Amino acid sequence: DKRIKLVANICYIFRTLMFSAMTILGPTAAVCHIMSLNEKFTIGFIGFVCTLYTAIGGMKAVIWTDFFQAIVMFLTVAFIIIKGTMEVGGIENLFRINRDGGRLNIFNFDLDPFKRQSFWSLYFGGTIYFSLNYCFEQQTLQRFIACKSKRKAQIAILL
Repeated sequence: DKRIKLVANICYIFRTLMFSAMTILGPTAAVCHIMSLNEKFTIGFIGFVCTLYTAIGGMKAVIWTDFFQAIVMFLTVAFIIIKGTMEVGGIENLFRINRDGGRLNIFNFDLDPFKRQSFWSLYFGGTIYFSLNYCFEQQTLQRFIACKSKRKAQIAILL
């Protein structure tokens, strides 16, 4: 049905625009805070640089950029975990605070969908979320198709 395709395309375009706005706003806020630059200029400049390196380097440049971005994100999360653990007084205090706050209910197999987090809501919700991102999203599929072989695409998704 053409109406379904139209609604799906509108939702996809809206989601992509919102996602693009958020991914450009983050670096813009950091650059503007550090260098005291004009926000509108910085948004345009970051968008231009990203478009330029994608156009010149193609999908290979995008895949490598994603790889390095993932490394930076993992290192940042590791730093935050280490710093946060030190701030609360060590691993023992970290687990005590989380246990007392009810955040260590790992084996909660309650089937009630209105519970904040249970094993089932995290499992099924995570499966749906990651399936949408890694199986059906247009940008992700383009990255896989741009790889020279199935093996390289598998390596790209693992990285």
